[in-house]
Amino acid sequence: MNTVQIIAAVTALITLVGAILGAAAFTQRALERQVDAFRDSITKQMESFRAEMLANQAAFRSEIKAELAPLHADVGHIRQSTERIERQLETIFGKMVFPK
Repeated sequence: MNTVQIIAAVTALITLVGAILGAAAFTQRALERQVDAFRDSITKQMESFRAEMLANQAAFRSEIKAELAPLHADVGHIRQSTERIERQLETIFGKMVFPK
């Protein structure tokens, strides 16, 4: 082998190594972009899921409040009726009938 052939072989080898390193860097950047896109997608999905769960929770709370409102009113009416009956019994018997 003469000097020109050695220089050509070394140049080809350096070019090959450069191409491999360039391809690896390009592939790494492409993978980083894919990972970033996947992370953004997952983040958006989780935010959407969280918003949906918060909306469901708020709807459930309002349902429970709507169901409890009549019961709360009934308790108030029962308390008033009980107090009225206690006053009537105190009037009839002249003393407190039920201990408090």
